[in-house]
Formats: sequence, structure tokens, C-alpha cells
Amino acid sequence: MPSSSETSSLLADDHATLRVKVDSLLDALGYEGAKGFLRPHQWSEAPEHAHTLRHAEAAARAPGLRGALRGVYVLRHTEAPSATTPVVVVCEAPNEQIADKLHHMVWNQGTAPFLLVGTPEGVRLYSGFEYSPSSRGAPQGGVLEASIAFHEAADRLVALRAENIDDGTVWERLGAKLNPKRRVSERLLAELKKLGEHLIGSLPTDAAHALIGRFIYLRYLRERGLLSDARVKGWGLDPDKLFSREITRASFEALIHHVDNWLNGSIFPVRPNAGVTDDEVKLVAGVMLGDHVSGQLHLDFRAYDFSHIPVALLSSIYEQFVAGEGRSEDQGAYYTPLPLVQFVLAELHALRPLRPGMRVLDPACGSGAFLVAAYQLLVELHRQEVRREPSAEELRDLLTTSIFGVDQDAGACRVTELSLALALLDQLPDDALAPETGFQLPTLHQKNILVGDFFDPSLALAADTTGFDWIVGNPPWGKPTRRS
Repeated sequence: MPSSSETSSLLADDHATLRVKVDSLLDALGYEGAKGFLRPHQWSEAPEHAHTLRHAEAAARAPGLRGALRGVYVLRHTEAPSATTPVVVVCEAPNEQIADKLHHMVWNQGTAPFLLVGTPEGVRLYSGFEYSPSSRGAPQGGVLEASIAFHEAADRLVALRAENIDDGTVWERLGAKLNPKRRVSERLLAELKKLGEHLIGSLPTDAAHALIGRFIYLRYLRERGLLSDARVKGWGLDPDKLFSREITRASFEALIHHVDNWLNGSIFPVRPNAGVTDDEVKLVAGVMLGDHVSGQLHLDFRAYDFSHIPVALLSSIYEQFVAGEGRSEDQGAYYTPLPLVQFVLAELHALRPLRPGMRVLDPACGSGAFLVAAYQLLVELHRQEVRREPSAEELRDLLTTSIFGVDQDAGACRVTELSLALALLDQLPDDALAPETGFQLPTLHQKNILVGDFFDPSLALAADTTGFDWIVGNPPWGKPTRRS
């Protein structure tokens, strides 16, 4: 039996051999040296995706995966050269099981349509738009090519060559293998709607939406490691019961109360007379844990890993979920897809470069998709400027001095405030929330995010005295009224 040092040496040799093979594959596909291929040290060249890519890079090499994110091939838009769209994520993994886990991560991020993973057994090609866990002998969903020998990869993956991505040929050859309806955003949205329809049978619509919204964001905080056992126990609550099917309405409300105080906000307030009972709370908790509720409600939330779903994507999913209950038609509110948000910001950045210290306003902010993306872009630009990770105080100041929004829908404003708080939390150093730091999240309600009509002259925006550098958003399209 080899010693531990010999075993480590063998593993290092295997890793080095795999790295050489993946490098050869990158060269054969024309990625090496191509402007479209970004390696980890080049994430700043795609500022709108940099934070998500850094997260993926760190997650790939974590102890539970032990893989590596080697790079991403992006499509650069001719209309806005600074805008990029990830097309192929390239990773390496010590075995096929880890490759499947990397696929799960990439699908949850919803960033790229293709994932290539080099393993000692060969190359695996996945759809970044489809995933389902293997069960009862069925293979994992979303695997396009289970095993390609390295010496055959250049020929069998010709559709993914650099020139075929750049000129669009890739979509002619592989587009039919992608199912956009299986993307994480589409699947999560569909399942939230089913759950909402089920709850609306016993609850008012706003209460059903608020209850689901609360669970979504609590799960996000939990899986990101922000809502830790230690924090919950410090509030005098039992995490084993709270995050299980044993949860009650009383314990759930107690948790929400503490989280509200912590986040300086109110997570989807539910009217006291809304009629939420233990049964509804337990039902939603069970669904989030993977239960199939009744013979007609088939949901499976086990596929979702909220530690990887980007904040902006989560906000946009919830925005679509609550839309359609009268607001879209009556108030002219329409959902803006996240890729379009990122494209618009990149195009605006090319025309008038955003810099730390500038002020951004969305006069019809909805659930905050534009503002979250603008804040993340500001943080990335600040990181490049100071050449280090920003401190907790700098992250807070960037938010409070630069990001502003208005909307007539008070509920939408609450979602925006929470989304921005989560975007800040997502960027914080690991030790920033330790009790001894005394760090507090900012109060955004009626300071940065105002409920009201942007055209109302009595509306007092904090930046009114100095104006705004960017005004961006999706206007509330609707039929003209006598007032308008």
C-alpha cells in the first residue's frame, strides 16, 4: 500500500496529466489565445459576469468538488463591444461524479448554455440549460455527450470551435439540443407558480406570494452560509426544527422577526388577518425540502442550490412570479430578462463609463433587476480600481451613495431593498458579519428606494441636489390615461 506522500504524489501526477490534456483540447478548439476565451485572471474583462464567475471558480475548487474552472468562452456583441455572453464553461474534474456536480452548479448559475468538463476518463459535454438528478438508474439529465476520448474531442466537438461560436454556427449545429424551458429560471418560475396556485386556494394572493417569497430568501440566506446555526441559536431558536418539516407558524414568524432586524428591512410582510396557519407553513417548508405535495402538485425543489443561483437572477424570477396578478396589466409593469438587463448596462457603460461615485437611478425599479446588476458592476469596477477586495464599509457606501430607485408598488420596493441587501451580503468578506465587527446593513427604505410616482414633484430623492449620472430601467409601458 502506498504511503500518504506517495498517494499525494500520484494524485499530483494525475492532475498534471489531466491539465495537459485539457490545455491540448483548448488549443484544438481554437480557444487558446482567442479574444473570446477568458481565463480566471481575466474575469474583469466581463465585468457584468465577473462576480458569478469568481463564485464558480471558488466553488469548483472547494473540498466537496476538488475540480477547477479553466475558463469561459464568451460571445462579444458587435453592437456593444463591452457586453459579453458566456457560451462555453470549461472545467476539469478528478472523476465523472465530480463532473456531474460541476454541471449542477453551472445549471443553477444559469450563465452559459454549454459546459465542457475534462476528466481522466475523457471529455463530458453538458447542457447548461438542463439538469435533473439521476434516480432509479436513470442518468443525470442534461448530459449531451457522456464520454469523448481526448484524441477524438477536436473532431466531435467541432461545433464548439472558437470560429463557430463567433459566427453563430454553433446554434445551427447544437441549438436543437438546448431546451430553454429547462433553464433554472424557467423551471423554478414554473414550480413557484404551481405552488402559488395551490396556496391561493386557502390564502389571499398577496399572502401566498409573501409566504413563498419568505421561504425563498430564507433558503438563499441559509444555503449561502449567512443564516448559520450559530446565528439562529444566538436568537434563541432551534435551527433543527426551523429548517425542517417541524416548523410552525410561530417559530417561522420569530425567525422572520430576527432576520428583519438583522437585514434592516421587512421580508415580504404578511397582513395579520391573512389567515396563514401552521398547515400552509409546513406545506411550503416541505416543498422546499423536496416533498411532492398531493397527487396533483408534483414539485421537486431538490434540484435548486441557492448557494449558486445569482441574486439578480433570483430577483428576476420572483418578479415574474408575482407579475400577472393585476399589476402588469393595470400598471404597465413588465419583466426584463436578466441577459437584457446586463446587455443594456454594458451598452450604457460603453457610452458613458460607470465609475465609483456616480449615481444610478431606476425610476420604475420593479424588483430591482437593473439596480442589483448596476451595484454589482460598481463593486467590480471599484475592485479593479483599488486592486484589492473591497471592505464591508466600502461595499455599504457604494450602495447607499450610488444606487437609487422609485416604484409605485410598495411590495416591489421591498423586494428591491431585500435584493440589494442580499447583493451586498453576497460580496462581503467571510468575517464581516461576526458580532464583534458591529457591521450593520444600511436602511434603504424611503432613503434609496422610494415608494411613489417618479413624476410627482413632491417625491424627495436623496440625490436630487446633485442629480444622477445614469438613469436606466424598463419604463412602465401602458395605455395613456387622462393624467398622463
